[in-house]
Amino acid sequence: MLQNVIAIVSGGASGLGAATASYLVRNGARVVVADLPAAKEHFQKLEASVSGDDVSGSLKFAEADVTSEDEVSSALDMTEEDFGEHGKRGGSYVVVFYAKLAHFAKCTHLLHHTHYLHILIQSM
Repeated sequence: MLQNVIAIVSGGASGLGAATASYLVRNGARVVVADLPAAKEHFQKLEASVSGDDVSGSLKFAEADVTSEDEVSSALDMTEEDFGEHGKRGGSYVVVFYAKLAHFAKCTHLLHHTHYLHILIQSM
């Protein structure tokens, strides 16, 4: 259903963000969870809960504090490299914010211009 979707979920290692990331992966999307380094343990639990051959490699973690433009930029670069045009997989982008919007809106130009970027803002 979501095989051509590449999603970035800020604040996605726990709570509603993790539920969203899980839903997206289980429905075929490739997902990068961008969260604080301290959330890595929560991400590992999320990763274990969606593990399986059909979702292998579809869920990645990017350490990113949304108040740091450099960290957000690095998370977007990682998303592009792992799942985007440079990775030869292509797709449409969805960005879901459970952590504050902060620098994501400033950095979305880093995603390849041929991709459609849809932004869902859950909290600001």
